[in-house]
Amino acid sequence: MSKLLTKVIGYFAVNNHTVLCEGEACVITSNQSAMNRLLNDLPQESHPYEKRKTTLGQLIEGLSQGAEYAFDKDSYMSFKSLSEKHGFLVSEKNTNIDTSDHVFTTVRMFE
Repeated sequence: MSKLLTKVIGYFAVNNHTVLCEGEACVITSNQSAMNRLLNDLPQESHPYEKRKTTLGQLIEGLSQGAEYAFDKDSYMSFKSLSEKHGFLVSEKNTNIDTSDHVFTTVRMFE
């Protein structure tokens, strides 16, 4: 396995079996502090979330299986750079990249 695939891109949050999402996309932040800020904005009655690291390999695998990710700016820059070094090109030809909400960059593979 390429060492690039084991590089940590960021963090996602899960409570029980529910992943924190923006619409249909799993939220990925570049660091725990950024995830903490997002979690602090949730309603108090929300169940506590556990923060987990995610690697380039896990994200590429998820995309290839139909997952959609909402990256914050810094995690997207890391993902894009490392995925290109690995040979997984993120472009308009193979992915839908949505930057319309100015907070998250949402990426999914075309079917």
